[in-house]
Amino acid sequence: AMGLTEVFRGQQEIVYRFDGALPRATMVPSYRVVPHDRQLALFSDPASDPAEVTLLSEDPGIKPEPGGAVTIDQYGLNQVRLTTTTPGPSILRLADLAFPGWTVTIDGKAAKSLTADYLVRAVAVPAGKHAVVWEFHDPAFEKGLRISIGAFVLILLLYFLPRFLPARP
Repeated sequence: AMGLTEVFRGQQEIVYRFDGALPRATMVPSYRVVPHDRQLALFSDPASDPAEVTLLSEDPGIKPEPGGAVTIDQYGLNQVRLTTTTPGPSILRLADLAFPGWTVTIDGKAAKSLTADYLVRAVAVPAGKHAVVWEFHDPAFEKGLRISIGAFVLILLLYFLPRFLPARP
């Protein structure tokens, strides 16, 4: 029913795979610029094919060409490494939440992270073969870590410093 295949049956649960689902990472050959708040309504439109067109809230500044390929080389909690191979510029769409704190690089250089299809991550990639890396940085966590390390170093200094000072007569 509806392109669903049963993949697991437990005592009270059944898990189905949706055979029409797109891969986690796709090279999308075209885009439409649509204001973010209007994108959800377009998903229910049967005329729009998410495999062929992605919705972006800003212009990526490229004219994508079809025929690209992408592989996921490493998929971690805070880092995703991919390789794109494209005949021309293209849009790489990753079906992961576009959450604040995610940054993207192409061949080690900072790139502009885009939000596609209302809630997932995307980036414009140039022609050829490229290494794309998405990394998550939590500024609040990193600031807290720096404060903690600084406080620890200060405590160590206050503890050991008197031992190195000359003894008072």
